[in-house]
Amino acid sequence: MAIEIADHGARNRVEIAPDVLADGVGEIIITGDDSQVVIGAGVRLAGAKIQLGNRCSFTAAANSNLAKIQVFAKTEGRASIGALTAFTMDSRLWLHEPGAITIGERCIIASLTLLTVSDMHSIFDLESGERINPPRDVIVEDDVWLGREAMLLKGAHVGRGSVIGLRAVVTGAIPPHCIAAGIPARVIRENVRWQQ
Repeated sequence: MAIEIADHGARNRVEIAPDVLADGVGEIIITGDDSQVVIGAGVRLAGAKIQLGNRCSFTAAANSNLAKIQVFAKTEGRASIGALTAFTMDSRLWLHEPGAITIGERCIIASLTLLTVSDMHSIFDLESGERINPPRDVIVEDDVWLGREAMLLKGAHVGRGSVIGLRAVVTGAIPPHCIAAGIPARVIRENVRWQQ
């Protein structure tokens, strides 16, 4: 197999390092205009599926490992993955609304995780008509470990060096160098360091 690229729009840019093109397996589909995909050298692209709409971007820095990652960005969605970050299997980055998912360097993202910038459906206050659940960016700083089936919902921000437990649901800020677990995730241990 190889990397299949389908560009159905205009003014899009796909830039993939030659070694990744030679050895990678995945699918890149761009249905909109003015979008870009940039994949650096040494990236392990193994069964990835990246779908971008209008004015979206996906960037994977050098030597990251994208095992069966699924990325969906509809309009003005931006996803970036830092160097040496590794996804195990079937993680999803969803940007159904404008926003950004930023993942730092040297992170480990376990299987079946979900990071999303929105609820995918709008909720409005009946009296004012104001939307009460707008999309918000998701940030994962360097050296973070996300446990299997963890969910980072809109507005989640995980500080450097932290660990998010199995099936935890993160809805806000988690400080650096701590362990957080539960639904919703709460800090259960501080001042920690983890090692691969």
